[in-house]
Order: sequence, then C-alpha cells, then structure tokens
Amino acid sequence: MPFHRFYCSPNLFTKEEKQAIAKAITSFYHFLPPFLVIVNFIDVDKDNFYVGGEPNDRYIRINVMQSVKPVPG
Repeated sequence: MPFHRFYCSPNLFTKEEKQAIAKAITSFYHFLPPFLVIVNFIDVDKDNFYVGGEPNDRYIRINVMQSVKPVPG
C-alpha cells in the first residue's frame, strides 16, 4: 500500500493541483485498486520548518512509504 506524504509550505499547491498530483500518483500504481493508494498534503508553516537552522517559507519534502505483503513462491 503506497503512502505519499507531501510536507509543504501552505498554499504551495491549489486544490486542483493537489488532485492532479494525487491522480497521477494513483495512475502510476495501475496494478493496485485505487483505494490502496494514499496521498497526503501536509501544510507546515515557516515557523515549523527550518533549513540550515533558518526558517523557510517555500519548500516541499516528499516522503513515500511502501507496505507490501510477501507473496509465497
């Protein structure tokens, strides 16, 4: 089960852009039922995101986690 998390500055993406990204990611996993593909957009304001010890107000960090069940054989 793929789980994509986008940690980004608020308003970096529009609602339409988020949906387009989520659909593109889901289509990448065409071999899975769509309900197994999870995409989260998590807004983090500049007071909570630091780069090199300094606050940053324009950024994106992507984290992808895959959960798989081994198939015998």
